[in-house]
Parts: sequence; C-alpha cells; structure tokens
Amino acid sequence: METLDTKRFGLPPYFRTLGLVVVVLAVVVMVGVKLIYGDLDAEFGTANKLLLKAIMVDLIIIGLVFMAMARDKAENEKLFYLRVSAAIGAFSFGVILVLLRTVIDTVYEDEKSFSAGELLLSMLLFYHFTFFITKRKLDKKNN
Repeated sequence: METLDTKRFGLPPYFRTLGLVVVVLAVVVMVGVKLIYGDLDAEFGTANKLLLKAIMVDLIIIGLVFMAMARDKAENEKLFYLRVSAAIGAFSFGVILVLLRTVIDTVYEDEKSFSAGELLLSMLLFYHFTFFITKRKLDKKNN
C-alpha cells in the first residue's frame, strides 16, 4: 500500500493564521460598528445593515474555511484522516440540522429555513470543534 503524500492536500500552514486574522477582524468590525453607532437601522438603514452583516458573516466563513483547509506544519496520515473524519461528521451534522429544521418548521408552520451562511457557519464550527478536540486527545495519547 502506498503512503499518502499529505503535502499535496490543503493549503500551506500560514493560511491558519491568515484565517484567524480574517475571523478576528470581521468580529472586531461587527462589534466596533455596533458600539460606535448603536442603532444601525437609524444610522445606515435596514438594507445597508443587512449588507454589512452579510459581508461580515461571509468573511468569517472564508476565514474558517482557510483555517480548515490549512495543513499542520507536521502533517501526517493520521491528521489527514482525522480531517476527513471531522469533515464527514460536519457534513452529517449539517444534514441533521436541515432535516430537524424541516420537521420543526412543518410542526410549527414556520416558513423560516436555514440560510446558506447559517448552515456553513454551523458546519464549519462543528468541524473545528470536533477536529481540535480529537486532535488534542490524539496528542495526549501519544505523549
């Protein structure tokens, strides 16, 4: 059986830092605008408020994707398979969320469903949570 060349997959390790910077900047901008202007509807109007929110959420998603796709400096086959396992878990989590939301919407006759951004954000947060918890357990086991 051939060994897997893990260098071919994913982004370079510095993308993890870049992704973290993008996420932190987006959160700081959202909090800063809210603190400075208070009521955004009166200051910017509803359309601009929604546009700002959409842009910041998209930046957070892009940052989380950069972090998810970045390799570790010491990437190996175990970490690669751990990433794949976390991605499968995140996909399954997303499917369950959509199915549960459909059932809840049907029972309560509510028309609101997940937006693509909410679903991606939930799945990416689930991915990061499961990957880093499992990686930490693996590191403790090896030490």
